[in-house]
Parts: sequence; C-alpha cells; structure tokens
Amino acid sequence: MTAAAISVRWSATNLSEERTSFVGRQDDLTALGRALATGERLVTLVGPGGSGKTRLARRAGAIALESNSPKLEAVWFCDLAEARSVGELTAAVGRTLAVPLEGTADPIEQIAHALVARQPLLLVLDNVEQLVSALPATLDVWRARAREVRFMLTSRVRTRLEGETVVEVGPLGEADAARLFEERARKVLPSFDARLHEAATHELVRRLDHSPLAIELAAARVKVLPPAKLLSRLAQRLDLLRSGHRDALPRHASLRSALDGSWEMLEASDRVALAESSVFHGGFTLEAAEAVLAPEAMVVDVLERLVEQSLIVRDDGDDVRFRLYETVREYAAGKLTDAGPLEEEAVSGRHSQYFLGEIEREMSEKLVPWCALPDRRLAAEVDNLMAVVRRHESRGGETLVRAALCLDALTSMRGPRETHRSVLDAAIATAGPAIDGDLFARLLVTSANAHRVLGELAAARRDLDRALSLPARGKSAALANIVGAELSADSGELDAARRTAELAISLASASDDPRLTLLALYTLVRIHVDADDLTPARDRADEALAMARKLGSPLIESRMLKQMGVIAGRAANLPLAEEYYRASLALARELGDSYLEVTANFNLAHVAERRGDHERALSAFADVVALSAGAGFRRVYAVAQNHLGLIEHDRGRLDQARLHHAEGNAIHREMGNHRSEAHGLEAAGLVALEAGRLDEASALLERALSIADAANLTTIVAGSAAALASVLVELEQPSAAQEAISGAQEAAKKLTRSDVNGIVLAHEARLWVADACEARTRGDSAHADELFAAVKRAQQETAAVATHSPHCRIARRLLARALDAALATPGESAGGSLAVPADARWFRRGDGGVVDLSTRRSLRLLLLKLCVVHAEHAGQALSLDALFEAGWPGENIVQSAAHRRVYTAIGTLRDLGLRDLLIRRDDGYLLSPDVRLAFPADPTV
Repeated sequence: MTAAAISVRWSATNLSEERTSFVGRQDDLTALGRALATGERLVTLVGPGGSGKTRLARRAGAIALESNSPKLEAVWFCDLAEARSVGELTAAVGRTLAVPLEGTADPIEQIAHALVARQPLLLVLDNVEQLVSALPATLDVWRARAREVRFMLTSRVRTRLEGETVVEVGPLGEADAARLFEERARKVLPSFDARLHEAATHELVRRLDHSPLAIELAAARVKVLPPAKLLSRLAQRLDLLRSGHRDALPRHASLRSALDGSWEMLEASDRVALAESSVFHGGFTLEAAEAVLAPEAMVVDVLERLVEQSLIVRDDGDDVRFRLYETVREYAAGKLTDAGPLEEEAVSGRHSQYFLGEIEREMSEKLVPWCALPDRRLAAEVDNLMAVVRRHESRGGETLVRAALCLDALTSMRGPRETHRSVLDAAIATAGPAIDGDLFARLLVTSANAHRVLGELAAARRDLDRALSLPARGKSAALANIVGAELSADSGELDAARRTAELAISLASASDDPRLTLLALYTLVRIHVDADDLTPARDRADEALAMARKLGSPLIESRMLKQMGVIAGRAANLPLAEEYYRASLALARELGDSYLEVTANFNLAHVAERRGDHERALSAFADVVALSAGAGFRRVYAVAQNHLGLIEHDRGRLDQARLHHAEGNAIHREMGNHRSEAHGLEAAGLVALEAGRLDEASALLERALSIADAANLTTIVAGSAAALASVLVELEQPSAAQEAISGAQEAAKKLTRSDVNGIVLAHEARLWVADACEARTRGDSAHADELFAAVKRAQQETAAVATHSPHCRIARRLLARALDAALATPGESAGGSLAVPADARWFRRGDGGVVDLSTRRSLRLLLLKLCVVHAEHAGQALSLDALFEAGWPGENIVQSAAHRRVYTAIGTLRDLGLRDLLIRRDDGYLLSPDVRLAFPADPTV
C-alpha cells in the first residue's frame, strides 16, 4: 500500500474546506441530520441541475462528522459525474477510498471488503442520475455487506432502490436567494452595497427561479453588470450566465452546460415533449398537456419521466399542475425553435385554441365576467392566456379579440387590471374591419367596464358610445345598457342611470338568460341605494339575492349582501349592516374578487367610523387606501380619502382632515365622479366652517349644493344646505340662512333617514341660537328662553343620531359651542372667577353656589388637571389622551373609548356650570385664559 493510500485510509474525511459561505437550506440540513441520526442508510437528494445538491450533501456530511454523530467515524465524498458504467463507478469509488482494484478479484467485492473494514462511515455519491441502472449491482451489494455504512446520494432522479429516503432539493427561499447573491457579489466586487440594489436583486433572483447555480453565475457578473442591467439581459441568460473561474466543474460552467447534461439523458420522445412544453407559461394541467403536446406522445408517461428528471415540477393542490422553471423553459423553447417554424407554429396553435376554447366555454356557461367568476382551475391560466395575447398582439384580428375577452373574464375581478385593460385597448386598436360586429361590440362594452372600474370614466364613456352606435344584438345590447347604467351612477347621474338600468332589465328578459336579468337587477338595486330610494332598493335587493342563490351566482350574492348592508346602515341598523358586510367579505375572499373585497372592507371601516371608533376606522380606511392604490381602484381610493378626512374632523384634527379632503376631491374632479365630489365638497365645507374659514366654507358648500341639485342627490342637498345655513348665520346673513335651512328641510322630507333629519335639525338649532341672542338683545327674554329651550330639546333629539352619524356629531359640536357662548353670564365669558380647592372636591363660579364633586373622582381629577395647567401655562390646551390619563390614571383601554369618556366628563362639567369656561380647540380642552382662578380651602371664602 502506498504512503498516500495509508494517509487516506486513516483520515476521517476527504471533504475539503469550503471556499465560500454556505447560505440557507436550514430545513434541508435538519431533515438530513434527522435521517442520519435515526439510522437511515440510503438518503437521496433529488433536484434539478444547479439546485445545490452537491454543496448541500457536502455540508450535511461535514456537520454529521463535526457533531460526532453516533456510529459515524468518517465521511467520504465521491464525484461520479463522469462515470457511465459499473466499471467506471467502482473505479471512482475505489480512487476515493484508496482501494487498489487490482488482480482478478471482483472490484465490487473489493470495495465491499474495504467498506466493512472502515465502517461506521458515510459515503456520499455525487451525481448518480446516469448510473441508476448500475446501482442494484453495486450499491445494493455494499449495503448488504457493510451494515454500518450509510450512503448519501445526489441525483436528478430517484433511484427507486428499496429503503431509499428522498429529500427534495428545490429552489432557495427568497430571503436566502437574495443573501446568496449579495454575498457572492461582494466576492467579486467588495464595494457592492446591497441596499442600493434591493428591489432589482429580489426581482433578479425571482426571475432566476431562486436557483443557487444561476444566482452564483449572475453574481459573478456584477462587476460589469449591476442587478438592474442583468435583469434587462435575462433573455440571454443561458449564455450570459457562465462562470469565470478556471477551476469550475464543466457542469457548473454555465446554465446551458448544466441543462445540456439533463437534455442528453432524455429519450427522444421526452426531448420532444419538453421542447413543446415551453409554450406553457405559469403551469399547465394534464388535460392541457394532452391537448397541446404531440399527439403521438403518451403524455402521462412522458410527464412522469420529466418530473423524475427534475425538469418539470409537479405542484399538488386541488388540481394537479405542472410547470417548468423559467430557465428550463427558456432552454426548451430554444430546442423547439431548432425543430423548425412549422413545428413551432403547430404547437403554438394547439396551445392557443385549447385555452381560448376552455375559457370561452366557461364564459358561455356562466356569463363571465360580470355575473360569475370562472372557476379557480381556469383562473390559474392567466399566464397562458397572456402568452396567446403576446403571439397575436402584433397581428391583431379575431384571435386577439377573443383572447382579450377571455383575459377580461379571468382578470376583471382578480387582477391585474392594468394589464388586461391595456390588452383590451390593443385589441380594439388592431381589430380591423373583418371582425364580427357583435364580437367587436362585446369587446367595446368589456373595455368600457374595465375603464369604469378603474375610475377612468371618460375612456369608459368613449368605448361605450362606440358600442351603442353598432347595431344592437341580443346580449351585447343588454350588457351595453348595464354598463351604461353603472357608468351614469358612477358619474352621479342617477335619474339617467335608473332609466338605463330598467331598459337593460327589459333587454335581458327578452334574451331568455336569467343570469343577464340578475345582473341588470343588481345594477338597478345599486342605483336605488345611491339615490336613497330605500324602499324599492330593499324590495329589489331581496328579489335579486334570492335569484342569485337560485342561479348559483356567488359573485352577485356577495354584491347584493353588500348593498343590503348599505340599506341597513342607512336605516341606522349598524349591527345588521356589519353582519351583511362580513358575509359579503367572506364570499369575496372565497371567490378571490379583489374589488369586492376592498369595497366590503371599506364598508366595515365605515361602520366603525359611524360608531365613532376612530382608531379602528382610521386603521381600516388606511388599509383600504393602500389596497386601492396598489390595485388601481382610484375611485375607491378617493372616497376613502374623504372618509379619512371625516374621521380626522370628527376627532378635531382639522388640518389633517382638510388635506385628506383635498386629495380625494381632486381625484373625483379629474375622474368626473360628480356624486363623490359633491360628498367630498360637503365634508370639506364642514371642516372650513369649524375652522372659522367662512368664505371658503361658503364656496365649498355652494359648489356641493350645485352639483347635488343638478344630479338630484337629495341626501347631499339636505346636508350641504343645512351646513350652508350655519355658515350664513356666522356671516350674519339671517335671511339667506333661513332660505338655506328651508331648502335642507324640503330635501330631508323626501327621505326616510334619521341621520339626515338629525343633521338638518342640529344646523337649524344653530339658527335658533342666533335668534335667541337677538331676542335677548331686544329685551324679549321670554322668547329668548323659549328658543334656548328649543335648542336644548334639539340637542336631546339628535343625541341618538349622533351615535351613528359623524356629520351629526360635528353639527352638534358646532351647536354646543354657539350655545355655550350665548348662555355665558355677562362678564364671565371673557373671564370671571372660579374657586377650586386643592383636591377639587367642589367648585364655585363667582358668587354662585358650591357644586359638590366629592363623590365624582374622575370629574375632580379632570378639573384639577385643567386648573393646574391654567395656573402654570394659561392658554395651553390638554389633549384628550392627557385628560384621560388625568381622570383615569393607570387605566389601559382602546383610545376611542377613552376619548368618549373624556367627552362625557367634559359635557358633565359644562352642565354643572362650567359651560363657557371649558373651551375646545383643535389641540384639546382648556380653561378660558381670562378666568381668575382661586384655590381656597373653605367654600365659604
């Protein structure tokens, strides 16, 4: 035996020191460690070329040796990449173990004797995929003879030997993939700053399928091509990504060389199938493969072999799907191109016709996209449909029109909407005169609806007008009128919307398609709700909901539940409204309808807003804003901004409220959404009124009133006119104020909504306060007292409404301030005296009576805090949070509930005699800066 052989014989391992860091794979290492620790004798790491099997096996072996794993004294690594036969396999193992395979003895037996002599050990056999047929004659013998030797194999296929434990080696996780790129990039460019390339790096490793080899090869290029540049050149990834290391193994020299090895191992039929599979994008089903791949192929068997070779990935779920890694797909696409243009065109044609046929059949059966969603099996085919679009977008014609309509069916509710809208635009632009007129009309109507959902009302109207100019034919005419009704409603033209919806119902009924009638009926319900016609809305909603359930249309059922929630909310039944919204949201999530999910969440946020639960409402609307911005729902985004403004106004943060309204109203104006703009202008006018910017308030409310009058938006007419009346009182224009409040009352009479009546009454009472002050000035104290009594009754009557209406809460707050100022004792409003002892157990105004607070701890603590701050920093306000902490020290409750406690306590102190001394500002409450404060110990002093 040579000296080198003796040295190898007594070494514990031939694993060399790792030259680069090992990244990720903790779960795989744990699984391998567990398998070795529990005595598994044959473990195979299976994965595609470049997935990091070799590095993982070496790392697992080193850890096992370092951890002094029981029954393991050595680890030996043998590279079998060049072996192709039993003889080459035994020769490679013999070299690794320094076993001289000499003489006539069977080399398999010689290695078996060596293994018995050296056990316990772990033998790692790397790259055995081309030797699977040789393993029963070799590895099985060694396993039988050397019972304390364990074998770890790496392979692109399973060996299917008895007792084999398989560990699937897939792509790296996203975080580990990015970290691998960063670490290898710093090896070639030490100054590489990952923070400057974070987005490009994550997109790059995603496009590289999180494959370790591809990532390492890409990182090696970073000295010349930063991540963003690499991304732009990925179309040539197979040749771009190659190693610059002279000692790189041939199979790791480039992506192409890694895949060449796999390709060479395939049978001829499997090569054809893999090349043809490159026409699929985003995965495919067995049925799709049988329809698209070469008809002579036994597809089930071919797919099984390609999965075994780790060239096609099988994803198990409700429906089994297959997919190619993007790198493999690009390689296979090159092979399909090599087969010639006729073959490539034939496969592409079969692919297009299969997916168009499947989706069109679904559309015909379910009236997709508006009345039902396609099932999830077809919804998964967006990428395949986009591949059809890309093939035909330069040619235009009927196939592109069909593909655009199918794409709308798959994406109109689930997204991505920007993509499908651009495809619709391209199909319209390239349709050509030969396109069937009815098919083109459907395309235009579909495009109009897509633009409408995204809030692009002018573009929607343009396409719809073109569709309506074509000869009306059956379903297309009904669909055009349904979209027209929705579009008119979105623009605030409710009378026109109602007429168009009723025409749509008539046309749908004539088509003998109950699903189309259901869709038109839903549209009419939505318009009734927008117009506050709650009785017909409720009746038709019940009808539509029953019809949706009978026809099995969960999408319309979800939409109807949302509308019924709105109806319940308008009737001030917030618990029932919330119940409907949650039911609608559950269905929306089940269906994957992102638009309906966003709007259902919007309505739940609105319930919290109406209840005065500010923190919950702010958080919920902020989520809606983020989701709407991401999905491109500009109309929802803008309305949510208005609601954020209303919440901030309700909590007294006027500057923030003003900013939210400005953003929302600008979008409404740009979109031509008159109804939402009128709502937003009314809300912004209220902010200006409370902030004392009376000219601005007047202009905003008059504009809101003008839009609402023109569009017959009765609710907004009532609210805007009532708020305008309060502005005109402040501007000392009593006649104009009375005229405005009369207009508000006339509008409110047309409605059956308690919240609208409460808002109008609160603003009307503001006029009574002014009249009472005038009567008192004239010396008519009796009439003044009557008016003040009427104001207090109005406060009592609107208290219930204020629990579910932020507009009413704001109107009541404005009324309370005016009443406080009017009822202040002469001389006291600007100052006066207040006596409060050090423990605030009582207080006394001027020469008035003593008010006992001895049993009202929270009131005492609140008053004391206000007095201390006044004494030390007159004119400084205390926030609601600071007042809560003072009155209820140590308590930890939801902020909105805490604020309600403070409001109640302040109201009580005012009712006990401090009405004009407790001043409310944007930043909180304070005692009037002019009050003279004393701290006597004795109430008689």
